[in-house]
Amino acid sequence: MRGALTTALTERLGIEVPVLQAGMALVARPSLVAAVCEAGGLGVLGAAASSPEVLAREIAEVRALTDRPFGVDLVFPPELLRRDPAVAVQLDALRSGSGPGDTAIAHLVSVLEPGRIDALVEACCEARVAAVVAALGSPGPFVDRLHAAGVTVLALCGTPEQARRLEVDGVDAVIASGAEAGGHTGRIGSLTLWQACLDAVDVPVVAAGGIVDGRGLAAALVVGCQAAWVGTRFLATVEGDVHPRAKEVVVGMGVQDTTVTRAFSGKPMRVRTNRFVVEFEASGGRHRGFPLQLLEGDGRSERGLRAGDVDDGAVPVGQAGGRITAVEPAGAVVGAMVRDAARALARWNRAAPGAQV
Repeated sequence: MRGALTTALTERLGIEVPVLQAGMALVARPSLVAAVCEAGGLGVLGAAASSPEVLAREIAEVRALTDRPFGVDLVFPPELLRRDPAVAVQLDALRSGSGPGDTAIAHLVSVLEPGRIDALVEACCEARVAAVVAALGSPGPFVDRLHAAGVTVLALCGTPEQARRLEVDGVDAVIASGAEAGGHTGRIGSLTLWQACLDAVDVPVVAAGGIVDGRGLAAALVVGCQAAWVGTRFLATVEGDVHPRAKEVVVGMGVQDTTVTRAFSGKPMRVRTNRFVVEFEASGGRHRGFPLQLLEGDGRSERGLRAGDVDDGAVPVGQAGGRITAVEPAGAVVGAMVRDAARALARWNRAAPGAQV
């Protein structure tokens, strides 16, 4: 049955409500994905840091928990689609020099291995997941293969120009991610970017950046977006695979407590401001670029979320994290978001009866 918040994109994806859980690499594991799916949204596995074997196993785990559609989040940066000589030299050195205890380095080396992205795409095609989302770069070289397997392809963008290029590359929807978003981010504010992308492309636009509740979802739908891509709010959930100290940091932060820095990956990333970020920026912000910066600090880019090292490790989080007040079950988050959005839209419709949403 078509609901009040149903859009063409939700119908294509086979979901009930326009809430797409961001496929955060270290956070979105099977329990979170399944919980969002069971609540009617699209759960998305974060596979940017997974091996093909781990991805296949986690897809099976999600299917054991839910029979609803779900997606997989991958990254397609040019640096990882080709064998960059500089990266190859560094990887060879790390591979030969790391000891048995260097688990963080070994993991990151495997993530950067050439050919891994192709294998991850193949795993998604074999499993016929509902969607693949490109969190970084263009999935253009793989779109035909994914479509042949019945997979809907979405991709994040930070400018209307990127949205147009992605549409030409064949994606089925673009996710316009405003500067307020956590993790890798651009410079254009959310509301401006959403509308610019709606003007720029004919494919559906999904709103991202700053949405943590029903009012944000309603705003996205009012301007014409067909769903919301929500990341930060799912950090502070029971099912989010995040160290308790990192969840505490999110719940306790304010809306001004983030910094955009290249300290952790070499690309601009919005994170919770901490001691290491302050020292890095004060020293001039020198870095090795993406993806080599990921190898700095014995896995510092992952230690915040994995180990709770909130002083020196990365805790990617959006500005709207400052409006989150509690850790809650993911299903409750989706339910409250949808109910509050429906109420906000009903109030707006009553106030402007000639402009029905």
